[in-house]
Amino acid sequence: MKRCLTILSLVGTVGALTAFAPAGQAAATVSKFPVSFTLFDPCTNENVDFTGSGVVVLTTQDNHAVFHSTDVNITGIGETTGASYRELNTVTIAEQGNDQTGPYAETNPVHFSMITPGGGNNLEVDAIFHITITATGDVSVFLNRFTATCG
Repeated sequence: MKRCLTILSLVGTVGALTAFAPAGQAAATVSKFPVSFTLFDPCTNENVDFTGSGVVVLTTQDNHAVFHSTDVNITGIGETTGASYRELNTVTIAEQGNDQTGPYAETNPVHFSMITPGGGNNLEVDAIFHITITATGDVSVFLNRFTATCG
């Protein structure tokens, strides 16, 4: 939950920072920060405690913003088995236009993996969200797809 709140607060800054980018010039910000969180792994049926670092790159220009987050060297230990885990996560949020007055488009691909030794127990999650809003405020495209597998 703590990790989700951190990501949501970072995502919330995308729109605010877009307003401060000089017209016609791209502004980029890179932030690295420590992370610590616990997740339940449905493939191994245990909670896993993770620590490591996250990196966020935010690029803004005019009415365009791209937020990209990736985890760096995130490792975990299973609370029940003591197994070692490696966590991989990337999130990208790309926005174009104005969501209040349109036209507007947003695409958010997400990939998440929890890898444990031996194979067969790895959790792979892929999600994509996309919306396009016309200048008249009509939603012309809406896509929300989520898959999760153990393998």
